[in-house]
Amino acid sequence: MSEGRKRPHYAIVQHPAFPEGYPVVSIIDQAKFESAISYQPVDDDTFIASYPKNGTTWMMNILYLIKNNGKPLDDGDNMHFHIPFLEFDGGDRANEFSRPRVIKTHMYYNMVPHNPKTKYVFVARNPKDCLVSFYNHTIGFDEYYHFADGSFDDFFEVFMEGRCDSGDYFEMVAQWHAKSLQHNNVHFMLYEDMKNDIRGEILKMADFLGPKCRQKLEANNSELLQTVIELSSFGVMKRNVKKFCLEDRPAHIPFVRKGVVGDWKSVLSHEQSDRIDAKLAETGKKYPGFDKLWNKYHELLKAIGGLRNFNMEKIGQIPFYHVMKHEAYPQGYRVVSHITQEVFDSAISYKAQDDDVFVVSYPKNGTTWLMNILYLMQNNGEPLKEGDKLDFHVPFLEFDGGKAVNEFQRPRTIKSHLYWDLLPQNEKAKYVFVARNPKDCLVSFYHHTVGFEEYYRFSNGSFNDFFEVFMQGGCDSGDYFELVPQWHAKSLQQENIHFMLYEDMKNDIEGEILKLADFLGASWSEKLTKNNKKLLQDVVEHSSFSKMKKDSSKYCMEERPGEIPFIRKGVIGDWRNVFSCEQSQRINAKMDEICQKYPGFDKLWAKYNDLLK
Repeated sequence: MSEGRKRPHYAIVQHPAFPEGYPVVSIIDQAKFESAISYQPVDDDTFIASYPKNGTTWMMNILYLIKNNGKPLDDGDNMHFHIPFLEFDGGDRANEFSRPRVIKTHMYYNMVPHNPKTKYVFVARNPKDCLVSFYNHTIGFDEYYHFADGSFDDFFEVFMEGRCDSGDYFEMVAQWHAKSLQHNNVHFMLYEDMKNDIRGEILKMADFLGPKCRQKLEANNSELLQTVIELSSFGVMKRNVKKFCLEDRPAHIPFVRKGVVGDWKSVLSHEQSDRIDAKLAETGKKYPGFDKLWNKYHELLKAIGGLRNFNMEKIGQIPFYHVMKHEAYPQGYRVVSHITQEVFDSAISYKAQDDDVFVVSYPKNGTTWLMNILYLMQNNGEPLKEGDKLDFHVPFLEFDGGKAVNEFQRPRTIKSHLYWDLLPQNEKAKYVFVARNPKDCLVSFYHHTVGFEEYYRFSNGSFNDFFEVFMQGGCDSGDYFELVPQWHAKSLQQENIHFMLYEDMKNDIEGEILKLADFLGASWSEKLTKNNKKLLQDVVEHSSFSKMKKDSSKYCMEERPGEIPFIRKGVIGDWRNVFSCEQSQRINAKMDEICQKYPGFDKLWAKYNDLLK
């Protein structure tokens, strides 16, 4: 290792296969390690093995949900109370867990205790994303690694030496893969396959675990399978992160962090990427086929995602999106990158209830503002407490999936950015749609996209490129000029849709809240206006821009760069500081074009003409 480089702190335990010692996380000692490797597996044990940060916790949650018939962990419970970590707990402690046991390990195949009837499930993630995730994991556990201020470049060298805790990625993963080809009690899975087709991968694993497991998952129209998929989704696990990690983490480095494929592209240098490619090729000589494991993800791992169906003539870079399949959208429907097809299908299959209230909008049109207003109305004007999050009370349908939404207490307020023809309908449910003028929406959406690098990989993207994506209807959640006028047209036809303008809310928030209350029901207007309008005044005060900006951590689950806060400006006409004259004229022309299909849509902001021109 180069002089002057910093490295994480590890404990070194002794094992015959590792004459220089085997590095482990610093809380593991020799006695506990020897207890772990001396454990005697029983026939009904299932091991979840992986190199660290390769999807271990995700797989643990999946197996826990299957074992417990889809019932998630209760509040205050923790996954580690149900699934022992062999090296961490030792073999004696693992024996105290009730059978059949699921056991976690990060050990090499030739170190893990073996039984020919025991099942071993190994999960592997591509080394570049693994490295980035493992670095963030290491700096986030300073009490173990003493590396909070360690650089990525230093950690890269430790990883390439094979001296991180749990050893050498390339040797461990390749060894397990080779053994999976030789032993029918070892099932090898790719993290990327799970992200791509979680339903299919769970069923393959169920076949490996035994026919009863698959039968259980597919009974009653695959009800358990669907529940497992939804409750092990990234969104649900991120929201319930304390159930999966025993220690507190720095807020900016959560234990469940990103979970995306290709995140390495925002971190690794070209030289570092090339070195990993060379290492994969070298390892493939010792373990034939290992270097080909991720061949089918070559484009995803090597190139910008989501280029499909764009006219790239004027675009240098586009944000990264996932593209969902839906019969109404033959070219695909773009969503933010952590939403999977399974969760999307679950969202649009949700059965809307009579007492549901949907808050719907195109992104960055006042959704969070309106969600907070409704929360305050429903909670007697009491704002969210410190440490609480609005997302803990108002599910995001596409992010969480329908099954997770059903876990929220009724009556529910539900957030969505779906088109009218995609959103589940119920003639007794209420739908509140808020729209913002397209110019200010575009500017706000650009800053939102730049600020969520983990989802969009666009932190260096230009406004001009984003403008072209927006004008082509290619952002996540689709085409502003189709989604917004579609909802406006339906609001003229259906009494259960209330259409609001962001600009009207900025101009007369009390009046707009009272109109919303009338739509929701007469009792709401009475509740807001009694006692000299005390509740109305509380709602207005605690939903003000200044209050929400001050408490912005209550309204966003993720950390944002300091210069791009989640609640940014909230003003009308900010587009004039960004747009060129040509860009403004193109949006005006687009509005004129849309009104031919949706008459009157271009007149919605007529009274704000001076602000918009």
